[in-house]
Amino acid sequence: MPSRTLPPPELPATLPVNAQWLAGEGAGSWFVLDLSRERIAHVDRFDPNGRLECSGSFDLLGNEVPDLSVPLRLTYPSHCAVVSLAQGDRVFKFVRAPQQNG
Repeated sequence: MPSRTLPPPELPATLPVNAQWLAGEGAGSWFVLDLSRERIAHVDRFDPNGRLECSGSFDLLGNEVPDLSVPLRLTYPSHCAVVSLAQGDRVFKFVRAPQQNG
């Protein structure tokens, strides 16, 4: 049986226009990325209706850094523990940073 990838729903008015949709089989999520700090991304993940599923800082794995002047595209795997961003044929993985208390 062929897989059914959920097409992008209408962007909820509560989310910024730069939110990226990542579809899965029968589900999907909106991601809002802030890559303004080197090697760190702040990621908010929302359900199709715009409800926050998770939010946090993610640290870049590896030594190679993306060129932030070139668009990055969300790819797999991406969820509340890992976010993968593609740029050309390279994929950059970010892992959830430990939460800081205090």
